[in-house]
Amino acid sequence: MKKNRALNIMFLMVICTFLFMNNVHAADDFCTDEGVKRVMYMAYIVITACKIIVPIILVVMGTIDMARAVIAQDDGALKKQAMTFAKRCIAGVLVFFVPSITLAIFNLVDGFSDTKNKYENCVTCILDNSGNCGFKKYGE
Repeated sequence: MKKNRALNIMFLMVICTFLFMNNVHAADDFCTDEGVKRVMYMAYIVITACKIIVPIILVVMGTIDMARAVIAQDDGALKKQAMTFAKRCIAGVLVFFVPSITLAIFNLVDGFSDTKNKYENCVTCILDNSGNCGFKKYGE
């Protein structure tokens, strides 16, 4: 009885969610909004920081692990750490390509070319920001 009641309540919640849902307007040009431009600029800063910090951390960790394996003088441990270091290097290289891969996936989606011009400003703010976001910074 309680299980049936819980299912009825969940069904009612789903129905209410769909009944009172607002339109999203995903195809609207929201990249011209000041708040969105600021968020995109913050995303650019985070991506750039990750591109710098992640490879440094991976190289330092790999160097420490390799030094431990050399000091231990164990061939098995040295081979294992060499494989781990190679995997970390590959991960470090992939960090640089994540934005490009994401953009390539969006370009493959059917219909993206229709709205690409609207979102060009967002893409510029996230991937290649050279002061082109066009929002007023605080204090200006």
